[in-house]
Amino acid sequence: MSAPTPNLPAPEETRLVLADGEGLGTISVNMQSFFEFSFWMAEELEELVATHRIQSRQPDLFSR
Repeated sequence: MSAPTPNLPAPEETRLVLADGEGLGTISVNMQSFFEFSFWMAEELEELVATHRIQSRQPDLFSR
């Protein structure tokens, strides 16, 4: 059995290519980590929007 190539991901790791352009090289991330982050960010944004909606309905006590 040969040693793994240093520049290639482990066989059990699935990578998502974000960019593959000339002069830029290839930008890839671990797919599972990317989707975990993406879902976490979506949940955080939903909470932020809900908080904003609640706060925008309340009267501003400091304005005249």
